Amino acid sequence: MKKVTVFAAAIAARDFLVKKLKDTSEFDDITADLIRACNEPRADWLCPTHYPPPRGIKLQVLTWGGIGTEGHWDHKLYCAWAPMPNTPEHIKHRMMLYATGRKSELGIE
Repeated sequence: MKKVTVFAAAIAARDFLVKKLKDTSEFDDITADLIRACNEPRADWLCPTHYPPPRGIKLQVLTWGGIGTEGHWDHKLYCAWAPMPNTPEHIKHRMMLYATGRKSELGIE
């Protein structure tokens, strides 16, 4: 299956989910966050030739074998890179709840 076909199918599935969820009374903030996440632009790996990677900071890096990991840039080990994602405050708050043993507030045990 070609990438374009897979992408079109994913968009169609997302649109169906959005319509279905909007038609129900269960549409809440979590659902809205999910929909926003589905609509967020996707990040691509950056070519170091066109976008030289910054030195001395942690990056997402792609090995020559196609494995994504984190590390500092080294052209002998990696073929592409991307900046590390930001951690929003609400995610940091969830991490704090988990770390302090307040898992019930997260809905997990």
